[in-house]
Amino acid sequence: MPDLMTHVAISHLIKRPFELKQESSKTVPMRTVFYLGTILPDVLSRPFYILFPVTREWVSLYHHPVGFILIATLFALFFDPTIWKRAWMHLMAGGMLHFLLDSFQKQIASGIAWLWPFSWRIYGYGLMEAGDILHYIPLWISLIIIMEMGFYYIRRKRQTHSVKEHLV
Repeated sequence: MPDLMTHVAISHLIKRPFELKQESSKTVPMRTVFYLGTILPDVLSRPFYILFPVTREWVSLYHHPVGFILIATLFALFFDPTIWKRAWMHLMAGGMLHFLLDSFQKQIASGIAWLWPFSWRIYGYGLMEAGDILHYIPLWISLIIIMEMGFYYIRRKRQTHSVKEHLV
């Protein structure tokens, strides 16, 4: 759970600033799809290999970039045909962010097999244990609050400025 919270928090800290200029009803659904991409590799693999250890080799496919490409494509097909390409791109971006963040963790293999199925070589930094993430959750929450307060201030300033222009 802390790992999923970290994935979502960091994805929010990365994705949200890109939406500052285009605040609209279109950004929120794609932001949600991006968040889904960041947690999907864990959600599709961890419960199965924890509850049914025999399935580890089968479900670990979803926790590799190549397997995730297949899953993201399948998920994107459920979207309206007019936005499925955008949905696929947001799912992929979220998934790649997930794998990048996992590369910093010390896991069983201390990294991600980025080139699987062509190579089983593991690439990673192994900077922290998965349990060490708990100490960073207050930091992520604080940063999100500060960032959202800044965005609120910017939106209010824009609204006040646009109202003044209409009055003149």
